[in-house]
Amino acid sequence: MTSDFSGIKDSSPLPSVKSLTLPAEMQELMDEYIQSTLALLHSLEEVALDIDSTRASEDNVQQVLRIIHTIKGEAGIVGLTAVSDFSHETESAVPLLEGEALTDMLLRYKDWICDALEWMASAKTSV
Repeated sequence: MTSDFSGIKDSSPLPSVKSLTLPAEMQELMDEYIQSTLALLHSLEEVALDIDSTRASEDNVQQVLRIIHTIKGEAGIVGLTAVSDFSHETESAVPLLEGEALTDMLLRYKDWICDALEWMASAKTSV
């Protein structure tokens, strides 16, 4: 069953992070994955706020896309399909938005991923 992340485009509700699971064989990679993703999310937030305070430059948009693409790829490597799917949905929405709408979407994405990481770290779930 796949989660519906289309709400990222229009501020509709997103799936609960409590449905996320990490494959058991990937548990040992969790700490490294979390640290890497948190660093990427910090960079994403900085660029998103820069987009909000200025007009979105092509460089800013490309940087956002690189960050989200990296998060998507790393999530796929460790078996976090929902995070990868959500990143894909967000990545495809970036070119459709601009200004405050783009910033809001990026911050919402960052918050959901942070919540997901916190949930997985505390729940130590497996499939």
